[in-house]
Amino acid sequence: MAIRLRSARIAYVALLGLAAPAHGLGLLADDRLVTRTVTPGCCDEHYEADFFAPFDVPYQSSSIPVTSDGLGLDGSVAARANGFHDDHGNFYSSVSVFSIGFRIDGDGSIALGGCFESSFDAVPAHGSVLLLAGDQVLFARERDPYEPCMDEHFEFAAEVAPGAYTLEARAAASGTDWGVFVDFAFEVRDTAHPIPEPSTFATLAAGLAWLGTWRRRAAIGGT
Repeated sequence: MAIRLRSARIAYVALLGLAAPAHGLGLLADDRLVTRTVTPGCCDEHYEADFFAPFDVPYQSSSIPVTSDGLGLDGSVAARANGFHDDHGNFYSSVSVFSIGFRIDGDGSIALGGCFESSFDAVPAHGSVLLLAGDQVLFARERDPYEPCMDEHFEFAAEVAPGAYTLEARAAASGTDWGVFVDFAFEVRDTAHPIPEPSTFATLAAGLAWLGTWRRRAAIGGT
């Protein structure tokens, strides 16, 4: 009787493993922050995001929702940096950093697209976007600080191997009346672990029904 029950439990666990989606995406690091510094030194501000939570503060708005199947990320970033000085000789600088780390366990895909915007010849301002696979650079784009007041669009899409990845964007400006704006959206998918087909759930239901019938018969046989 004990051997029969153990076998039934093993079959049940196996069915559950067959039906459950294999979540092949891991959230590793979140280093989103905004810092505003005033020289000679008053009224500094600093903000840090909670782990993968929506972040909406001065100079950055970012969101990194996990897809409903748990196998992807659909995110957006708007990072801004303004530098200026006032009539009292104070110089205002701001830095907005977006940096997340994630792991894809199976073959996957990454896509992103967006633009840099700047005010005037924003030489004291800097914007960049970087995508790394470990230490390898997959995509890197910087705003050309000598381009006068124009948008610079960028995009990237590729199939990627399992591994750890870092996506980073920065906007920084200091000292004078210049600014830069980084705005983009991104999509990450683990394409090797799809959602189970309806037939898989049907198999699970059939297995559960079989287990229930087996237990009733075992109970009757034992009385």
